[in-house]
Amino acid sequence: MSRGATVNAVRSRYLSPGWLAGHVLVLVVALVCGWLGWWQLERALSSTGSGLNLGYALQWPLFGIFGIVGWIRFLRMESTRADEDEAPETSEPAAEQPAEPVAEKWLPGRPKPAAQDADIDPELAEYNRYLKQKAEQWQQR
Repeated sequence: MSRGATVNAVRSRYLSPGWLAGHVLVLVVALVCGWLGWWQLERALSSTGSGLNLGYALQWPLFGIFGIVGWIRFLRMESTRADEDEAPETSEPAAEQPAEPVAEKWLPGRPKPAAQDADIDPELAEYNRYLKQKAEQWQQR
């Protein structure tokens, strides 16, 4: 598939009703955050305003910007994933390549097992044996 065809496919996907709803939602949230920032700025500049209102006046637009940046990043990740899905298959059979679960992509890896006594410092290994002995003595009570 050529680059132009890929771009058109991505554009048509991002203009589907579900994606358009997402675009509109992000835009509405950004506009509401901008309006709340303006409202807080007016409150801060009024005779009853305080520094707290000024802080909120600065925070609300940042929340809106954060939403827009997050949405753009999400769109880029989806575009990259779509490109990977359309990539040609390798010559190796699919049975030899384990499928990567979706959770593995987004979540950090599992913790590695603790090192054995032989793999660590001898002084630390001795201390671990001492603690194990104390724990066994405590359980025997």
